[in-house]
Amino acid sequence: MTELPDNPIYQKNLEALKARNEKLAQEIAQLVIPEDYTYCLSDSGLPNCKIKVGNKDFYYHDQGDPQKEAEDFAALFSQRHSCELNSAVFGIIVGFGFGYHLLPLLDKITWLKELIIIEPDKTLFKLMLHYQDTTGVILHKNISFIVGELTLDKLRALRGAQWLNLGNRIMINWNTVTKYYLEDAGIISRVVQDFVVERSVIDKTAMVRGTMMIENRFKNIRHLFIEPNADGLFGKFRNLPFVCVAAGPSLNNYLPDLKRIREKAVFIVADTAFKVLIEYGIVPDIVTATDPPPTKYKYFEENPHLTKDILLVTSSNTYSGLLDCWQGPIRFVVAGDGLYDFVFEKLAFPDAATFNDINTVAMLTLMLADKLGADPVILVGQDLSLASTDHAGGSSVTNTIDIIERDGKTYSRTRKPGSSTADGSIETSAHQIVEKEVFYVPDYDSRPVPTWEDFRFFITSLGGYCSHMKAPVFNLTEKGARIDGAQRVSFSEIVHYFNNEVIFKEIFNSYCERTPKKLELATAHVNKCIESCQAFDKWIQYCREEIARRHLREKYDFLHNEIARSYSNSASFMRLLDMHIPAAIIRASKVNFQNYHNLSEEKRYRKKYINILRLFLSLERACSLLKGNLQSALGHHELVK
Repeated sequence: MTELPDNPIYQKNLEALKARNEKLAQEIAQLVIPEDYTYCLSDSGLPNCKIKVGNKDFYYHDQGDPQKEAEDFAALFSQRHSCELNSAVFGIIVGFGFGYHLLPLLDKITWLKELIIIEPDKTLFKLMLHYQDTTGVILHKNISFIVGELTLDKLRALRGAQWLNLGNRIMINWNTVTKYYLEDAGIISRVVQDFVVERSVIDKTAMVRGTMMIENRFKNIRHLFIEPNADGLFGKFRNLPFVCVAAGPSLNNYLPDLKRIREKAVFIVADTAFKVLIEYGIVPDIVTATDPPPTKYKYFEENPHLTKDILLVTSSNTYSGLLDCWQGPIRFVVAGDGLYDFVFEKLAFPDAATFNDINTVAMLTLMLADKLGADPVILVGQDLSLASTDHAGGSSVTNTIDIIERDGKTYSRTRKPGSSTADGSIETSAHQIVEKEVFYVPDYDSRPVPTWEDFRFFITSLGGYCSHMKAPVFNLTEKGARIDGAQRVSFSEIVHYFNNEVIFKEIFNSYCERTPKKLELATAHVNKCIESCQAFDKWIQYCREEIARRHLREKYDFLHNEIARSYSNSASFMRLLDMHIPAAIIRASKVNFQNYHNLSEEKRYRKKYINILRLFLSLERACSLLKGNLQSALGHHELVK
């Protein structure tokens, strides 16, 4: 163990770090520096570190002159990557050390909007804090630090990362990283890319399904304030086998096996697989649902009696008709998705655990099994690859698929069921033929199998979650995509886990406490939001009058400051507005995260003003939509009672 002085520089740095990231500051304070790390001075008198790896050691910075090394690195990097630097608005520096290369690099890209510094070596970071005053960098509002292993959760929690998918970014690996931390650099690059794809999927979903999501959320307010959240069940089913059923094409092959073990495991079924299982005589314990469109829930609405005594675990996004017709118990999960958080969820469940990455109902099924205490977890129908159909036969959303080649690319041609004619036949029309580009991913035998881009993202997300689960995860599949952390098995290899009868209802009922109705709280907050809408309308009129009498630059400055003040002073209300206009918010962010440094001042202000004006007009429209949904919430199933 290396003893370090508890000097004023370290305490100052640690206090600054605590102000930005208290958890990280605690981790650093408790970290013990091993003898493999030795502080030393370079020949030029600047702090450096010698690191021993096995029988070899290396200096993190040049032992002659670290500052010159940093300046040479920045000059060479800017020369080789001038185009990328010129268009970048987000910077990611991998490897910080004592930070000599930071300022030389920033001098080359002064127009960056956000900078993320990732230091994979936590020990080195603590050593640096003892000898280098870094408070200015740590406290800078547009600079964020991630120290140690990079994970999706760390990026999700980082304010500066939330817009990485909306602008050009450049990743800069410091010299020492490319020599001695190459594996870390590869992992960091993949995690950043996965995060960018995740943000894009969330944004795309919000734009495509935004209207339905919002309508459902407000119609579901009544349920939010009557039904409990799922947290009270977490850990109550420890060491029981769980079968998580999705509606992939292979599900039909395993129905006989599932029926054999039905009473010897807890069955969690994704909504799309419910019809397949029920019609085979398999009644699940839990159904999960997260999707806004009503089409996939027609079977439930037509057969609500089938849901009696089955637990529904869902989110506020879900089609409200499903919750209205459900005859069994209901539990909510709170999905934390940044821009699209729903303030009424926080009000109903202020202390609820947040599910940060529910990107599919299958992911919710897996995460729920993990939270409940499953051991082991058996995935069934989790193919995420394309066969002759996209889902299991008999599912409520199954479509037939053809794989075609065109212009050197592969596409899937999905034939969706047409509308019924008078004689009961299916009428097929051109708009029901949907083409999507196909990508190939490895299966469990390293053979390429076709999938879609969103499926490819789901594979990564599921794999990341499975890999960090304590309980073993098995995937009952033959031709499905390989999911990291989920071992492929045959049924005969896992049958020994199903020896004892599992009576889910008895366990559930012993922990089933219906929370007291809180409809008065919901009604009060809805009315408060309606009052906020009325105040916002007055603010809109005030801004219109002020804009009309100002010149271009004054128009922009005024409107920018007024909108920024609104987001600062009324964050919850503004988030409700943002939910109603996801496309406008994303468009405004994209324009904001463009580089204008090559334009004249007048052109810069004109572009910026047009962008802020569009956002202003969109917020005006959002207020009108919000008022309508708030009134709908008051009237939906008599919220006021």
